[in-house]
Amino acid sequence: MKKWLSGAVLSLIFFLGASQSVYAESDWYIPDWVTELSEKINDMMKMYSNLMTGQFLKVAMDYYIVQNIDEVYAPLYDVFGKTYLFTPQLASIELVYDGWSLFSVVGLMLIIIAVLYLSMKVIHGKTEMKKLLVTFVVAMVLVYYSLNIMNFCNVGVNWVTQKVLADMLATTNINYQGLDGQQVLKALIIGSDAITNPSIASKSAGKLIADQPGGVFMLMVVTWCMIFPLYLISVFKVLLLIVLAVFVAFWITTAAFTGKTEIMVGFLNIYIRTLLVGFILALHWGAFVKAQASYGSGVGLSALTGIMPTLMAVGSGVFLQLFLVFFWLLPIYRSFKQPLTLNGGAVVEKAGDVGEKLSTVMNYMGKRFGSEELQSKSLRWKKKSKQMADLGRRMQEQSSDFFRDYALSQASGGVTEALQQVQYDVPELEVQPTGTMTQVMMKPTEFGFQQLATPEVRNMLSTQGFAAASSMSIASGQRGTVSAWVQQVQQAGSELGKQISWDAQTGKLHVTGGEESLRSVVKAMDEFQVAPEQVAAGMMKEGLFVNLKSKQVESVGQDEQTYQAGLKELKQSELLLTKMKFTPEEAAEGHRLLQLHREQHPWIEQAVFKSGALWIPQANYAEALRIFESLRQREVMRLDMPDGSRFLHDLMHVVRRDPDLSAAVTEDIQGNYVDVRSDAVGAFRKRYEEFTKARTPFWRTSSGAIKIILDGVPVDYGHVPPMGLDMGSFEALQRQTLRKQSAGKEAIT
Repeated sequence: MKKWLSGAVLSLIFFLGASQSVYAESDWYIPDWVTELSEKINDMMKMYSNLMTGQFLKVAMDYYIVQNIDEVYAPLYDVFGKTYLFTPQLASIELVYDGWSLFSVVGLMLIIIAVLYLSMKVIHGKTEMKKLLVTFVVAMVLVYYSLNIMNFCNVGVNWVTQKVLADMLATTNINYQGLDGQQVLKALIIGSDAITNPSIASKSAGKLIADQPGGVFMLMVVTWCMIFPLYLISVFKVLLLIVLAVFVAFWITTAAFTGKTEIMVGFLNIYIRTLLVGFILALHWGAFVKAQASYGSGVGLSALTGIMPTLMAVGSGVFLQLFLVFFWLLPIYRSFKQPLTLNGGAVVEKAGDVGEKLSTVMNYMGKRFGSEELQSKSLRWKKKSKQMADLGRRMQEQSSDFFRDYALSQASGGVTEALQQVQYDVPELEVQPTGTMTQVMMKPTEFGFQQLATPEVRNMLSTQGFAAASSMSIASGQRGTVSAWVQQVQQAGSELGKQISWDAQTGKLHVTGGEESLRSVVKAMDEFQVAPEQVAAGMMKEGLFVNLKSKQVESVGQDEQTYQAGLKELKQSELLLTKMKFTPEEAAEGHRLLQLHREQHPWIEQAVFKSGALWIPQANYAEALRIFESLRQREVMRLDMPDGSRFLHDLMHVVRRDPDLSAAVTEDIQGNYVDVRSDAVGAFRKRYEEFTKARTPFWRTSSGAIKIILDGVPVDYGHVPPMGLDMGSFEALQRQTLRKQSAGKEAIT
């Protein structure tokens, strides 16, 4: 009986359902209660089916997970809303201002005491303390304005971020400046629809992500792989900026008292990287908000590849985190392992190494495209980068003993060095090759008026302010005697002392004032039994002497800047010729090429080919280069003089005595290097060794005293040695020596 009733009920249900579907358009004859009963029965069957298949349990679990995830997200929204896209202004945070004020007051008090002490020392004649005094004054200013400077940088980065986001999101109708944390988060995952579409914007972040393909699994992936890590990065970014702002005065003060400039390098390295992290996070957010909008329109990378923007956002978020680990977190870890120096030495060394690699690439490109200027710049960059890398390594190796010893030596005038028995060694005088470059021609360094007769040269120079003068060449063995005589005459303040210019390195004595002055000098030379090797008549003006016999321009004295300034003015004359850096064979070939272009270039008539040398008008030098392009290219090696040395100008006076070697060498006095044709490197090295071995190295102190090294001790020589070799700053040698001593002490201990 029961089985019969169950079958009847099921049959009725089946009949009602079938009849409703068949007569859906004409249900007027079916009572409402039957329709309602049918719907309830359908719901019961669907629930029964969901229970049997597990769908009901899945929906319940999904709902439970989404609800809990939304609760977890809630505390994160403030961070995403306030600090994810823009960096907060540090000066407006009370904790930062109070902490910064405490350390600034202490730092300023210490620096002011140091400034007063050093000022008294400088007033009492300790001029070597002046540079240290300037350092402390700069430190005082930096401490006082440090928070304002950092706040200005924050505002600047925020301004750049605002401009970039405005351009990126111009078509998305999003007001990114008024977004709360949940909107920032939803826009990153879903796009602009999460803000502009009301039906989507009303959903919670967890629900919105779970509704995407992948469901709850995608929600968990986004949460653990993207949202939580980006939240932690944003929080750590702000906390780190707060720490840097509070302790900035401490690091500036420490750098001033220890002399460790790497402290500020390390600080700037961390601070700049942290500011850039905020900009990179905002840039990533804007890029994927735009990508979502482009995807809906069927354009952009996501639409092209078929990868959903949500998946692409997660993948890029993971990549972004890996990038920040190497770009930001690892450098911070290395810096705070050395909290006093912030690993600034390693930063300098790394920058130098990167610069060397980039300069090598630039040099290759210069050779590949035939650009001499690019090759030359790459070699200068390589030299500077190598010096930077070496400086970074020294920063990491030097100990606090070095700074103590150097400060005590400065304060005591070298007495502490004597007590410690510090030994000074003369540095290696070897030239160092920086690299090679390919040149069509060497740059000219000799100028003259070979096309003019002597009276013409004299008249032309007279109109430009040149006066009659004479030049004497003194043998190397007699230069000491002449140096003593010149010093005596000039100190006496006589008229003759004002009319003579003496260069002890080259042995050139120039005399103005006409025949009477020349006779006075010759008479004095006779009294001292000095016989000039050569006497030449000429015209002289402010660092320049034009030999009327050879008609070439020479420098007067040791002031290279005055010579270059005078030469620049003289180059404006259309009659000045420049001597091409050619071998005799190349000069003959160049002269032949010029004759082929005489009709197109009238200035070629002024070119002079004489004694294996080719002279062309300086004003037409650029045009001549284009004509000479067919001449063979040369491999050139750049050789750097010893660091800090200042004898290149004197060396080139000796090199120019050999016409063949002079044609193969081009110098850069300011850069302190020479470019030597590869086939002449051996000859140049030989001449260089002869030059340095025959001279006495000397150094100048900041106060102008001359020092030489005797038996490992710096001795005040009183004046420049007659055959001296200018090695530059004595303070640089002193630092190098004390640094070696400190390293030696550490090795022993």
